[in-house]
Formats: sequence, structure tokens, C-alpha cells
Amino acid sequence: MRLHLVAVAFVSAVSTGAVLLAGPPSADAVDEPIHTFVSMPDFLNADIGDTRLRAGSGWDAGDPVSTNDVYERAIDVILDEVEAEQPDSVLVAGDLVEGRWGRDVDRTGIFGPVRTLTEKRRALLNAAGLYYGEWRRRFASRGLTVYPAIGDHEIGDNPWPPNQPKWQMFDTFKSAWARNFVTRWGKGNKYEERPVGSAFENTAYATYLTPDVLLVTMDVFRRTATGVVPSVHGAQLTWLRRVLTGTTAQTVLVQAHTPVLGPVRRFATSALMHLKGAESAFWRVLKAHDVDLYLCGEVHAVTAIDDGVVQVAHGSLAAQGNENYLLGEVYADGRIELTAKRFQSTGRDVSSRLWQTGLHRPPIGITYQRGTTTTGTMTLDAAGTMVEQTGNLAPWDGIGP
Repeated sequence: MRLHLVAVAFVSAVSTGAVLLAGPPSADAVDEPIHTFVSMPDFLNADIGDTRLRAGSGWDAGDPVSTNDVYERAIDVILDEVEAEQPDSVLVAGDLVEGRWGRDVDRTGIFGPVRTLTEKRRALLNAAGLYYGEWRRRFASRGLTVYPAIGDHEIGDNPWPPNQPKWQMFDTFKSAWARNFVTRWGKGNKYEERPVGSAFENTAYATYLTPDVLLVTMDVFRRTATGVVPSVHGAQLTWLRRVLTGTTAQTVLVQAHTPVLGPVRRFATSALMHLKGAESAFWRVLKAHDVDLYLCGEVHAVTAIDDGVVQVAHGSLAAQGNENYLLGEVYADGRIELTAKRFQSTGRDVSSRLWQTGLHRPPIGITYQRGTTTTGTMTLDAAGTMVEQTGNLAPWDGIGP
């Protein structure tokens, strides 16, 4: 919790538009959260969308379709539960899609030819338009407000050998993500507070979820001559420092794709970690400015670590039967209540694979039962310290399950 002197006025608006001062809140009102969020990084981490939507411009009768009724029902089960939480916001710290675009191993032509680098870029943008559009539609149809971040799958998935197509198309991958979530297809950036003038001005942003709750979304991926490095540095770091220095928010949440602290639990992951970890300039800035909570994904399992700033690494692989999310409730006194919840898969059909542009493909079907199980709870007190921890949000020794 950042230390500020906060004066709170309680108001109510009447139908005439007049504003009246009300008395002090009741005890029940004081204990209502001022903001509720769901954090679910790595959702979906697969390309699930109806390629028939490209009929006439790439999809032809008999071509594969990268969704089916089984997957659509599974997604409905998951997002219906998220909707039932009535969150004010949904945070998704990367890996929205599979993202291995600009290729076509089955030579379907669904997203266009991929012989040259120019054709690969165009096919990448076509695939992004379909899969990001489907992803956005699922949340929008439920009235859920989503704040996403870039993960490694949004830039083609690691690794990125220098001078190979994924490395060469690094900026195209980021532009495809930005136009779907931030820049509104060239109609202006949605977020006034961003690192303008830097390579990250359309992939990092800050926004107030309430006047007292600030969310900062970071892009931890930068291209170098030897590949792509997960780190925050340079102009983006300078911008972050300025935002945190200038904020009057009592509660500050930061999200990005990769964990900084370890060890963390892992499931079916390449386990990318932020360069230099706790010794990185990025982490030192978060600590110096009393950030309350750092939310990250990548590892598809849940671990909470307190190192002056609390890091919760979590996330899912829906197609692997490993779907979970974190429910967060922020209170006026500065505390944050966290609850980890998990879905129970009722089966995976591995008899064949769901089509993707590359060879990395999920099983043809996955099913989930409705409802969730609580797997851990934790309170961050007004000083930002982890207390009352249970389950997979309790301290972990790095050895046991």
C-alpha cells in the first residue's frame, strides 16, 4: 500500500442531477470492495476461432476449422463463471493465443500465402484479425472489461533465432496485438498514459481502475541481435518510474507476462523469467515505489512470493484441463483479498488435434464441469504484507507440490 493522506467524500446523485453530501458509510459499506478484478493470464494460450469466417478470402469448403462445439462449450463454462464473479475488470497478463502465425504447414491458404517474408507478415495480420477478434468477442458479449498484456505467444512463441522469420516479424506481431487491443486500428491509442516515443508506446499502458487503484501493464519483451530478451529497461523503465512517482493511488497493481521472482511452480511451460530477477532494475523500481501486487503468467501454476512487493505467478492452459483464475478484491483501507480458484476438467479427447497454423496443436476436445474449487486464499494487509495464507497461495519451499 502506498502511503497517502486520503480524504473521502461520500456522495449520491439524485435524478435531478443534484449532488448531496451523505453521512458516514455503514459498517457493511466500509467492508465492500472498491474494486473487484479477475486475473487469468494464459487464457486461452491457443488459437480457437472459426476459420469459416474467412470464407471467400481464404477458407474454402473442406478446409480445417480451428474450433468446435466442445471447445466453445468449455469456453462458455469458464467465462460464465468469471462473469458470475461480477468483476469490474479482467486482467490477462499475456498468452491470449497460440500465435505461431505467418506459417501454414498444411498449405491451406486460409490466411494467404506464406512464401515470402511480405506474405508471411500479411498472413500473420490476417490470423491476428480472426483470433484476436474471436477472443475479444467472447469477453465483450458478457460485458467484461479486459486489460491484456503481451506474452511470448503474442510474438510467435519462443525461441526467436536471430534473422529468422519470427525474429524479423517481431514488430509486426506487436503491431497486430496493439491494433486489436490498444490502438483501435489506427484511430488513436486508448490510453493517455503510456511510454510515448518509445518502442513500447503501443504495448505498455497505465490506467486508473478507480481513483484509488492504478493498473500498470508492462511489455517485457525486447528484441536484440541475439534473440528476444524478457526484460524492462530504457525508456519503458523511465516511464514506469515516472508513473509510479506521480500517482496518488493508494493501491498499485502491475501486470506483465513473465515472473521476476523464483522459484515458482510450473506446468507445461518453457518457464521464461525476467532477466536478472530480483536484482533487475525493473524489480528495484517496483519495490522503491511500494507497488502492492505484481501479477504474471507464463508458468501455468500458482505461487505467491513476498519480496517487498508481492508477486503472484499463475495462469492456465485451458486445452490441457488446467484452467484457473485469481479473484482479487481491493478495499478502501488498502488491503487486498485474493482467492485462487480452479475448474475441474471432466475429460480430454486426444484422438486428434485442433487445427492451428503450425504443428503445435491442442487436443481436439476438452470439457469442464461448472463451478470452481478454491485452491488458496491470501490477504495483503494495509502495509502490503502477505498474511492469512492458505493452499497454493501459502509460502512455498520450492520443493513440494
